Amino acid sequence: MANTTYIVNLGNDRTNITPLVVEMKGGASDLAALDFTIREAHAGGGLVKTIIFFNTRDLAYRAYRHLKELLPDEYKTKIDFLHSMRGDSTKRRVMQQFRDNEVSILCATEAAGMGLDIGDIRRVIQFMVPTSLSQWLQRYGRAGRDGRPAIAILLIEQSVFKKVKPRGAKQGEDDDGDDAPPAEEDSAGADAMEDLVGGEDATSGADGGPIPASNTKVYQKRVEDGLRQWLETTDCRRTAANKYFENPRCATSECPVQALTLRLTMAI
Repeated sequence: MANTTYIVNLGNDRTNITPLVVEMKGGASDLAALDFTIREAHAGGGLVKTIIFFNTRDLAYRAYRHLKELLPDEYKTKIDFLHSMRGDSTKRRVMQQFRDNEVSILCATEAAGMGLDIGDIRRVIQFMVPTSLSQWLQRYGRAGRDGRPAIAILLIEQSVFKKVKPRGAKQGEDDDGDDAPPAEEDSAGADAMEDLVGGEDATSGADGGPIPASNTKVYQKRVEDGLRQWLETTDCRRTAANKYFENPRCATSECPVQALTLRLTMAI
């Protein structure tokens, strides 16, 4: 009798998580883009349990200091940071405090995402573009593991969407004068695993190859193809992700979660 093998593909979509994409006003220095995370504290309410992912240790620490300084005194112990350079005992303490809700906002790098399984995280934020769509979905999958509604917010720097003329392009014809300034460099001292794919390299195009000497504009910041398609799709982002990961199609052609995403985006 021949062996029969069945493959059951349930996909990796988490329908209880609503993904949002918000364009920041700047780049790595735009820490004010995170100020909304402490809004509840200033309104006298409790903080939403949130993990904020950063691509470098330096950014994680600077954001932690920025938000802590803005918090009322009685909330300053409710925020902490976690990255690979903190001691093992400190990592365990911070993670346990986050699990026990003694810490409500955690500024973290990839080091905190490994094996993180805390059910009641209501909000995941990625500060600046991640390395890939896979990394982003893995990070935002830390939200809502208890099955309740959660939000995943991707804060994107302007250079991701801006197009500029490549070096060697002729000026004058088709010159609309909207060339963007050089994108802000990421902070030094990042973990190798946390480095951005496609840092600001003025000699490389969006695909990593040499920039053509033409008037064809290229994206100012290189982004993995799958992630760019997910960011720029005019369709439901779940459809884009399902295609990328070869997931089963959504059960319905009308996506109520995407409609909610649009409403939330308009409200921000």
